[in-house]
Amino acid sequence: MKLGVDVGGTFTDLFAYDERGNRKIISKVPSTPEDFTIGVLRAITNAEIDIKSIDFLIHGSTIATNATIERTYPVTPFITTKGFRDFTLIGRYHRKSLYDPYQIQPSPLVRRRHIFEISERVTSRGEIIEPLNIKEAKSLARKIKSVGVRNVAVGFQNSYANPVHEERMKTILESIHPDIFVSLSSTIPKIRSLGRFTTAILRACLQPVARGYMDRLTDRLTQEGFRGRLMIVTNNGGMIDGSLAVQRPELMLTSGPASGVNAALFIAESTGKKNLISLDMGGTSCDVSIIENGQPLVTSEYEIEWDCPVIVPMLDIRTIGAGGGSIAWIDEGGSIRVGPRSAGSVPGPACYGRGGTKATVTDANLLLGRIRPKQVFGNEIHIDVEAGKKAIKTLADQIGLDLIKTASGIITIVNENMAASLKQVSLDRGRDPRDFCLVAFGGAGPMHSAFLAKTMGIQQVIIPGDSGVFSAYGGVVMDFKHDYEKTFYYPIEDIDLDLLNRQYEELDRKVMDIMREQRVPREKIQIIRSAQIRYIGQTYEVETPVPAGKIGLKEVENILLDFHNEHAKEYGFSEKKFPAAFVNLRSTALGKVDKPKFELSLGKGELTDHMRIEKREVFFEEHGFMMTEILDRQFLPPGFRINGPAIVEDQSSTAVIPPEMTGEVDDYGNIIINVNG
Repeated sequence: MKLGVDVGGTFTDLFAYDERGNRKIISKVPSTPEDFTIGVLRAITNAEIDIKSIDFLIHGSTIATNATIERTYPVTPFITTKGFRDFTLIGRYHRKSLYDPYQIQPSPLVRRRHIFEISERVTSRGEIIEPLNIKEAKSLARKIKSVGVRNVAVGFQNSYANPVHEERMKTILESIHPDIFVSLSSTIPKIRSLGRFTTAILRACLQPVARGYMDRLTDRLTQEGFRGRLMIVTNNGGMIDGSLAVQRPELMLTSGPASGVNAALFIAESTGKKNLISLDMGGTSCDVSIIENGQPLVTSEYEIEWDCPVIVPMLDIRTIGAGGGSIAWIDEGGSIRVGPRSAGSVPGPACYGRGGTKATVTDANLLLGRIRPKQVFGNEIHIDVEAGKKAIKTLADQIGLDLIKTASGIITIVNENMAASLKQVSLDRGRDPRDFCLVAFGGAGPMHSAFLAKTMGIQQVIIPGDSGVFSAYGGVVMDFKHDYEKTFYYPIEDIDLDLLNRQYEELDRKVMDIMREQRVPREKIQIIRSAQIRYIGQTYEVETPVPAGKIGLKEVENILLDFHNEHAKEYGFSEKKFPAAFVNLRSTALGKVDKPKFELSLGKGELTDHMRIEKREVFFEEHGFMMTEILDRQFLPPGFRINGPAIVEDQSSTAVIPPEMTGEVDDYGNIIINVNG
């Protein structure tokens, strides 16, 4: 059995595939913020799965993300080259808002009093011009040991060109303090010190958080009889062994959202629609990403906060605080705002009846008739209609509107917030959203997606089967994946082909070693090459594909042509007369896994009255309350046409098809909504 688990801020989702019985099992339970591992075990118990039968448990989580945002990690010193103590605090001195005189930098990952300097210096060519001061290094190592610190980051200038000083510093630290974890920036051998330093710092900061969580989860699973492999979803949309993830916790930053993007790839394959925008709206946040030509967009310029880059390959996912639990509030000007604060799992939206009193998006949807009053969430949460009304009324009284206008306003605002995120992920990367289909999932995504598509000019929306646990499904169909990168600055017109080929052969060998370490059969491994290339004089690069095998002059010509095309796509222009240069090289190993044989959530049963749950009044902004048919998704057969207004419910989510739109169930159980009817 393969089992995917996605731990969110509000719910913990599970999707399992039993190969012997060729069947699926799903489960959804409230998350347990006091210890998220409890929710994982509860989801397995709720699904009535024999834990001893699980071969692979693939886990997506926001543990690393939350610890980074909230700064809930232990004090972590950073050791750097003398004269650069304030380098990570100053950053690139960019301004998030050019004309905002009151903007404030985010809190630093490491405070200045925990940053230490060491005498050493290496040139950009790797030449040592000042040896590491061993006396200073030993003194600092003893000081770090005396205060009980167990994690430290080391980042020296130009260590990407020659790591000898960083490696020597690590040896000294470990000889004096054997239990210490040392993160070196030279293990990310790329130019631009800020990105290397912040990534190394983040690894050191998150390592005890990841280790503590993984130890607790492993202990709980082992006590219950688990003997399979525990895998972690990584930023690049693949998975790695849990023990490796503990050593590289920065690879877990977008672990949860990456599962959803991987699941959306299944939609691209099954429907034949290669250009998709994925929208994962859960209880706490909304994650948006692009799949183009059947492949997700990847970035090496991800920022956890403004001017705080992480330079490992990551799926280009944008996250905003817009979910079912997002709290509505009144700002100083008397206007309604929604999010980013969330009611989370505890206490949750007011209508969950768990002590929440703040109005949320879920409460608003309930009042508008889009959520069935008798609906049960996560097999445990029964709707309290009166509590939801009371929360909305408190907000309505403050602003002087009636209940329905207030609830409608909340939905309109959160939809506009998400539309802005859709524009950011598409237009910012030179893509027109009208050229894409919207794939919506998560507990709340299908409820809002049709309205978003209309705002953005998108023609079709795809609601996958089991959309409420679709990110967990992404774990079940996930491949092994690992990247290696290094800086290789070389003008293309002067390229040394022998050197270029040796560099790629070295990167290929490293990713193959990782695949072997994770016991992936050789015949299941595919190596994908790419390069970051720029016009000479630019300060940014464009991701460009590179062919496998030996690279000759013809291959270089094709690489350069692809670069011009990619540059035009990203920035709207290219110029073949401008000289270009390689900057960074990357090899990615993909270890293919066997996918489930069944067709996901295939519609079943004949068209009968069983598919109709009820009819009720539902509010739509331009039409007011309309009598709307409520359908049970499990009984909708392939080819069935749905005329809006309609609401389609399943055990994990609710899809809304507004008036004048239509929906149709395809052979895989997806609901295809046609925005223009």
